[in-house]
Amino acid sequence: MQLLRPEPPHKLSLGHYQLSYTDLMLLMDLGLILRTELESGIIEMHPAMPFTLQDTQYMLTPLHKGMRLYYYRFSPTGHELAKLVGKRVHPDYHHAICALLAEGFEMHSDIGDTVNTHA
Repeated sequence: MQLLRPEPPHKLSLGHYQLSYTDLMLLMDLGLILRTELESGIIEMHPAMPFTLQDTQYMLTPLHKGMRLYYYRFSPTGHELAKLVGKRVHPDYHHAICALLAEGFEMHSDIGDTVNTHA
């Protein structure tokens, strides 16, 4: 009965992008990713929130009040090691994240593109 409970958050399966649950747990055990999923808190309607994804800057405006983001974050050590390893563009992952965010946000990129136009 979904009438009495809030809708569960939409999630992206990291296993589809070569990061299995076991790998995620290993990165946590090694102290490279923080152990808990983080929550952004309620994202305000104005001003738009900056969001960077694979070197593309987006501005996110929630389509509804009370929107939140849940995410994993590198530890300070993980962040430093990620800089040494370098960046790898993953177009399928980028597209999937944008599609997921577009369900709840109006998104504008730093190159002037609009990902969705629900407003």
